[in-house]
Amino acid sequence: MFDDEDNNILKKIWMFIINPSNVIFGCLILLLILLAMPKNFEVKKSLNSLKTSGAINVVKTNNNTNENIVPEGKSLVINPMMEYDYMTQKEIFNIRKAYVKKSLFNSQNYFPNLEVFGQIQSKKPWWGVNNMNCYYPDKSANINKEGLSSESKFINNPNMLVGVLDGIRYKYSDGLASFCKDEKLHLMPIKMTYLENPKTITAVYKADDNFLIQPTDNYKDKVWLQLVGVNARDFGYNWVFASKTKNIKFNKNGGFTDSTDKLPTEFVDFIHTGGSCGIEGGCNNGSPYVQANDFHLTGIPATMTLHLWKEKPLFKVKTPDITYKIIFER
Repeated sequence: MFDDEDNNILKKIWMFIINPSNVIFGCLILLLILLAMPKNFEVKKSLNSLKTSGAINVVKTNNNTNENIVPEGKSLVINPMMEYDYMTQKEIFNIRKAYVKKSLFNSQNYFPNLEVFGQIQSKKPWWGVNNMNCYYPDKSANINKEGLSSESKFINNPNMLVGVLDGIRYKYSDGLASFCKDEKLHLMPIKMTYLENPKTITAVYKADDNFLIQPTDNYKDKVWLQLVGVNARDFGYNWVFASKTKNIKFNKNGGFTDSTDKLPTEFVDFIHTGGSCGIEGGCNNGSPYVQANDFHLTGIPATMTLHLWKEKPLFKVKTPDITYKIIFER
């Protein structure tokens, strides 16, 4: 029942107990140990069982070995981004409904939440992914619609309850050329899985050193990433809390303290026609910026476990309605 280490501990306790002056006190200690050690034994046994079954992946990066409990579960389809420029709202809604029908969240009477998608305007350009990382002062703003539509990664992938977006664009320079053109910063998952019990979706992203740079001389400037709750909000998961993180730091600039890793925060994401693209008449894009959901990586691999609720939880330790895990790996 016990391993060698446990047996050695018990022998020492027994030698202490048989000393006549320590019998009563020693018996109390032994009773407490016997009550505690089987639990420890079961944890070890369960962990070994998980390793054997493959539920725990041992991920080796550089010379470090990290054991991450990654639910294998059911593999989820990741739908590609597409070009939305100048489509009508009805066409976008039909695309959305078709993808929801094939998702975990299919329901007979589904219709896109108008608080989330109702401000999409027909016959407008959309922000493209090609220039989401950097801006070019000497070029026309029309380049901002180039590439596949950034918001399509969320609309086309309803299972991506909490997406990730490159939150801040930096001025192009030769020193940032690799960063500006890095397609990993388009932030499309390479793998998604779903585990039924407990309900857990896992999204895995590829990351590289461009995620870790300081883009300017200002120490506050990082490669800030943003949690995007468009899909979560559409399906009624309005509250989120980052219960566990590794190699991830949330934005505390300006003395901000109410970040999503400190307390449950409410998703307020929506898609509308805004002027940030600089194109006359505006582009359809996601909004608003929320500092509470702003974070950057401090190393790779990096992980984040998010608890989601439909109603505001009284306590952040309340059992979530669903868990969403985000993993960044090389």
